[in-house]
Amino acid sequence: MKINRAIMTVFIAIGLILTLAEGSSIMADETPVPELARWKAQMLQFGRLHGDRFVNGTYLTEDNAYYDGERVYQQIAAYTGDPYFTTIANYCEHFYRDDYVIPNNGNAQGYNNFTHGLAMDYLTTGDTQSKAAIILLATHMFGQDGLPPSATASCDLSREVAYVIAAYINAERVGEARRDRLALMFEQALGHLDQWFIAKSDPTFAPFMYALTAEALIYYWDYVDQDPRILDKLRMGADYIWDNCWLPASEAFYYRKTNPAGAAPDLNLLIAPVYSWLYLQTHDTMYRDRGDQVFAGGVRRAYLEGNVGKTFNQNYRWSFDYLKWRKQAGLAGDTNGDGRVNVKDLIFIATRFGVRQGDAAWDPRTDLNENGIIDVVDLVTCARHLGE
Repeated sequence: MKINRAIMTVFIAIGLILTLAEGSSIMADETPVPELARWKAQMLQFGRLHGDRFVNGTYLTEDNAYYDGERVYQQIAAYTGDPYFTTIANYCEHFYRDDYVIPNNGNAQGYNNFTHGLAMDYLTTGDTQSKAAIILLATHMFGQDGLPPSATASCDLSREVAYVIAAYINAERVGEARRDRLALMFEQALGHLDQWFIAKSDPTFAPFMYALTAEALIYYWDYVDQDPRILDKLRMGADYIWDNCWLPASEAFYYRKTNPAGAAPDLNLLIAPVYSWLYLQTHDTMYRDRGDQVFAGGVRRAYLEGNVGKTFNQNYRWSFDYLKWRKQAGLAGDTNGDGRVNVKDLIFIATRFGVRQGDAAWDPRTDLNENGIIDVVDLVTCARHLGE
């Protein structure tokens, strides 16, 4: 069989060429992330500014925890090792979970359904109140089983559908059974992408809404199923917003289609991770370079001060994943984007041995030396990075 011959080629290549190829393997992508130092400095400066408002009880509004403040500060705490930010995450948890979600029995507004921080808390501390809050959010309002499909079919409800997908998956992660309705929400999210980028039927389209849907679909990819439509449609969307919504002079996308000259750099870091995920999946440096421009523009131009933490939370809610995927994408041999190089990657390359660019079976993720053919060098490069 062809697969057996290809796998045999792997081991022959490893045995014969490892010593000959000493020092010739492809290095991980060392391209620096633009404005990374500034992103870190602003995280600390404004994280403490808004965090102190929780501690001091000043300027406290819903916006301080909006866009999942608990998730934001837990990520900052993990990134810095500073327990101060864990304390602020706990403030956000109390503000959102104990004073809003639980007293309202999970009947949160659809745009205010944030379960990632709660899931992080339960999975690290075992706090059953966080688990209970996730279940409430996953079973009420737009997550309830009795809601007719027509209620969320329009892209006008894209954010609500995206948050419900996350809530269903997080409920499953904390021990609940998979909801049958998850399949419907998934298909509707794909349908929202079609409404935006194929039918072009939304006169008020906002690029950041695409990014919220993308985040939910990537979460589905990670925890439910790697449906190939996810990658195809997210590429379609990322290409569309770059070609039609990016304002180079402002280093930002417009806020809404109704004002195509109105730049919204505050939202850049909600969008940039889509590009680094696409770079991770495709190894196409175009997505890396575009993502870097979006990231840098957001770091330079977002207004993080103010009296409330909403914009700060938007900027640090998902940008940690931007950095993670950006780094993983440079890992030579990681063909499936899981952040590791293992036998699965080796076999994936082996089964395409001899395939050339333009062939039906061509997959650019397997051409590690970018010479247009899957050959022994690709196999050896992957083998040299096994275990990374």
